[in-house]
Amino acid sequence: MKNSSKVFFGVVCNSCKFTLKSYFINESILKEGESQIFHLKENDKIIFKLDNSFNAIKDLITIKSFNMRMTPYKMFVEIIDKNQPDKIINAPINKNWIGGQQANIKPDSQLDFQNHFYRIIFIAEKDGIINVEAKAANSIVKLDDKILKFDSLRDDNKNCYSFNINKENADQDLIFEVKSIKGKMNYQIMGNDNIPKLNGEVSEKLKEKIILNSSLRNNKNDGVWKICLFNADKNEKSALYTMQAYLASNLEHVKEYKKLLLSKEFIQLTII
Repeated sequence: MKNSSKVFFGVVCNSCKFTLKSYFINESILKEGESQIFHLKENDKIIFKLDNSFNAIKDLITIKSFNMRMTPYKMFVEIIDKNQPDKIINAPINKNWIGGQQANIKPDSQLDFQNHFYRIIFIAEKDGIINVEAKAANSIVKLDDKILKFDSLRDDNKNCYSFNINKENADQDLIFEVKSIKGKMNYQIMGNDNIPKLNGEVSEKLKEKIILNSSLRNNKNDGVWKICLFNADKNEKSALYTMQAYLASNLEHVKEYKKLLLSKEFIQLTII
């Protein structure tokens, strides 16, 4: 719709009363590998559009969301033909037992960005705090001190994350915290040279605190550092976990941030 466009509403009603409300909802851009966290009150609605960096012809696009308050919400993913806006394909939504929702857009030459755009709609049934991200198969998800990730691993896939250390904080320890909710995982940490610095395992239903100090980082004290997680149990097809990364000096801020995000019920579910 263009600015100053006229919109007409038609209502057909026989012997009834109704109330008509209209309002605009801004569409936020969801970039590859970047998380968005937002608060919705009951019946609130928010809409995202996928950034043009995604390539639906070559890559599987995965859109994941999780409500940190564990309250019900609705998620819709629409594939819309630019030339025929009324022609909408709804991608299937899968739910898991920890309250998350996920949609996959499989590679298809008929669903390219030249002719289509992708819209993600959230509607809150109760007040909630929702985290959403969209990524391709090889995306590296960016982390910072204010991101608490809820994620899953399937079969032989891997999930990779990155954290950027600037020069002012080059002497600080970088801490990755991974907590298994279900399943066990292997991890590998590396710099931009992709040479592994640390390897290890996160046992099922335990939390692993991985400290990458400046001596382990050798000459590369600042810059981007990556952690990749792999499913370590061949008998278990999926693993569920939380992930957070932060600098040592921000530990107390991270603790306070978690308290603000997580409800008492969710803490009992995942931490005990």
